[in-house]
Amino acid sequence: MHLHDLPAFARPREKLSLTGGDGLRTAELLAILLRTGYRGQNAIQVAEKLLQRFTLTELAELPLPDLAKLKGVGPSRAATIKTAFYLAQLLSQPTPRQTIHQPEDAIKLCHDLITKRQEHVIGLYLDARHQLLQRQTITVGTVDSSLLHPREVYALALETRASGVIIIHNHPSGNPDPSAEDLEATDKLTAAGEVLDIPLFDHLIIAKDGWRSLRQLGHIC
Repeated sequence: MHLHDLPAFARPREKLSLTGGDGLRTAELLAILLRTGYRGQNAIQVAEKLLQRFTLTELAELPLPDLAKLKGVGPSRAATIKTAFYLAQLLSQPTPRQTIHQPEDAIKLCHDLITKRQEHVIGLYLDARHQLLQRQTITVGTVDSSLLHPREVYALALETRASGVIIIHNHPSGNPDPSAEDLEATDKLTAAGEVLDIPLFDHLIIAKDGWRSLRQLGHIC
């Protein structure tokens, strides 16, 4: 029986759309990669025969030429299957996180802010080892002002269970020196961080003429 002769709810691609991958058997997932079978055998039946002969691990470890020689596979489908296994292997590997120990480390992550024509406030959320958990745009303001409230900054810190936060924003004017508003916002964020036990590690200002660290300037202790 051809796959198109099956009712829609029984076809692997349609089942994937309706239920997600959790709703499919391994043979059905493999059949999606195969796409078609051969005379007398549909893609599901070909996949079932392959899984009767090999475990999924053995199939993944087959060299590409050997995989291509299997009946019902061939070079094109072998490449598709091999690619799927390679992607799964990449997903299983831990992604190295960037570590931020110096202001320069954070500046590199947000260097794109220099060209922005509006103020962008970015939060860098770090774990206990100062590894980056997430970069998040918090606010986008006008050319000369941006609203910044501790609530917006620390909501994500609580969600990600961050151990500390670095705030970085740009000055479209090109002058990186902190304004009175920058200092006031820093004081509020520092106080909120002390209450939540999620310290504000630094507040950085980046502009065409350089950058400033409010910690280095002594405004954050």
